[in-house]
Amino acid sequence: MLSRRNFIKAASATAIATSSPNRLWARAVSQAPKAKITKIEVVTWKGPKKTAAHLEIVSDAGAVGRFGPLGWGLDARLEKLAPKLGELLIAKDPLDRSLEFETLWNVMYPAHPLTAYAEGIDPLTGKRICGRTRGKKQRHTETGLMIMALSSVDNALWDLRGKLLGKPVHRLIGKANRF
Repeated sequence: MLSRRNFIKAASATAIATSSPNRLWARAVSQAPKAKITKIEVVTWKGPKKTAAHLEIVSDAGAVGRFGPLGWGLDARLEKLAPKLGELLIAKDPLDRSLEFETLWNVMYPAHPLTAYAEGIDPLTGKRICGRTRGKKQRHTETGLMIMALSSVDNALWDLRGKLLGKPVHRLIGKANRF
């Protein structure tokens, strides 16, 4: 026999299991202020002991998404990518989830799909990278550095989304997990 308590537990578990992240995202976005991206820039923060570059994505709602500090020369790479990133992101809704890493990559390098990585091949150079060392001074390949630069844009976008929605990013992405 199903008790009232067991029925409520089962019903709430079903409701949680069937509520998709897309519906939760849509509800959060519908309550958020409308915003557009107005600026993408690399800024330098000077501290008492250290100076560091950070990426900032600014919205017309006054919220700023940040990522940093930028190492490995990513600040220079992002400065070079700024015009193309501006074309892609300026005047767009930062809550548009199609603006993500894969979209950025496909716009920047349409003839070089990332699926080549699964085969151990560098998508930009076409060289085999699996099992190869690059020496002490080359920790990352040129492609790896470009991926890091575009990932910093993706991270700054998520930071901006969290600020616009008033929620921590880990809640926007999904449930917090402990491993």
